[in-house]
Amino acid sequence: MPPFVHPEHPQFADDSERVAWEALKAGLRDDDVLLHGVRFTDPRDGDVEIDLLVLMPDAGAVVIEVKGGHVTYSNGSFQQTGADGTHPIDPLNQAMKGMYALKRFLESRPHWSRGKVRATWMACFPYTEVTHDMGPQGRRDVLIGKSDVPQIVQLAWNRLWDPALTLAAPRTPWVDAVLEHLLGTWDQPGEIAARSAARLQHVDQLTETQARVLGLIAQNRRFEITGSAGTGKTWLAMEQARRWSEAGERVCFVSYGRGVASSVSHAMAELPARSQPAFIGTFHQLGWTWGVMAGPDAGSQFWETDAPQRMLEAARGLADDQRFTAFVVDEAQDFADSWWPALLASAASDDYRLAVMRDDEQAVFTQRRGRPEVPLVPVTLNEHIALLTTQHRHPVQVESSDDKAAYWEDFWGNDVFYSTVAGFKGLERPVVVLAIDGFHEGVDPRSVLYAGMSRARDLLIVVGDSAELEAVVGGKLMRRLQRGAVVLPPTD
Repeated sequence: MPPFVHPEHPQFADDSERVAWEALKAGLRDDDVLLHGVRFTDPRDGDVEIDLLVLMPDAGAVVIEVKGGHVTYSNGSFQQTGADGTHPIDPLNQAMKGMYALKRFLESRPHWSRGKVRATWMACFPYTEVTHDMGPQGRRDVLIGKSDVPQIVQLAWNRLWDPALTLAAPRTPWVDAVLEHLLGTWDQPGEIAARSAARLQHVDQLTETQARVLGLIAQNRRFEITGSAGTGKTWLAMEQARRWSEAGERVCFVSYGRGVASSVSHAMAELPARSQPAFIGTFHQLGWTWGVMAGPDAGSQFWETDAPQRMLEAARGLADDQRFTAFVVDEAQDFADSWWPALLASAASDDYRLAVMRDDEQAVFTQRRGRPEVPLVPVTLNEHIALLTTQHRHPVQVESSDDKAAYWEDFWGNDVFYSTVAGFKGLERPVVVLAIDGFHEGVDPRSVLYAGMSRARDLLIVVGDSAELEAVVGGKLMRRLQRGAVVLPPTD
């Protein structure tokens, strides 16, 4: 299989990035990773963007800065000549800053346990012939010229094994952890981002009830939306953040989980700038932007007490243009009580807006209340479920399907809809319970299962005999299914 690349179809700033990307993609090994346009916020250097990032599991990370046109070095500086003339550039410093910022970003993350990140940097000039060193820092082995591009993977590998790189080669798995921190839950990052962006731009994909919720509570400045898995809380949170941003509010979008924060960030990056929140991330990531960072031995005391107190002090000293006028908090059930004062201390005034999304059934920390000390208008979301069978109609479906028009009208009006897989083709619901009760003769069981499983937008629950299911889908897919769905034994 090819190396993992993200995004699948990059939007390159110019053709030089495409040349370097394609050469890397063609030469990297199966377990290697290639990322384009990696963005994150560094407390020291602010917003950082890395042109190309290569992750080699057995060697380390390579940050590559790409510059098109004709690049020269004279009088102590680099110059780039292209269609728009000649202007100064600083590719080596950009590459080095990107590498050190990446290391700081990863090594200071909560729960990062992979030690120091083994990393190096390079500069690539795909349209410039490079024959010698370019300045005191631009040694030949850090430069990739036009003739070097076909060997770019080997050059990156050689650079990682430079004797000057004193860190030992990685001994524990680390690439997955990097991807989790940079991309969120990364099993299918492209699909996550694409689906999230599509839902933001097409709110009509939400159920009719969900689509009306924000309109009904538009006049309330502070509210709390409660709902179980599959009711669309995160999508509503993003949509509310978008609406407030477009209305001129400076929005802070905070979630408990890094995966949710990363997915939301990637999804909303596709929106116009005026529609994007000023900040998207976890509570502690917000602290990093204020200079509150974890030390190497940080434990629960730091996250629960020290960090919130330091963030409270930092928030009180924020400049006016760094303060927020609206807050959207997702996964609030896991927010510590000590976090709320620090978060809300960054408000521009006492008249801030606040939207809180929570599901107490998914609370990780039972001792946390997850609520701020301010009154909130409560809103409860109904869960919209489809119960699908693979062969026989459910008794409720039998009773209700005599009147076909009324039966299908229930799809839009009822929280629970009953159908066979065959009858539900082309439709979706946030939650699908797929009951395996046999298969009709002459059908392909795998096709029936695929059709049923693909009807769930957010949560899939499969009910059936594990051995029977594995006989149909095979051991590999069964293991994947057990990681991504809830598999229950049949009951009478």
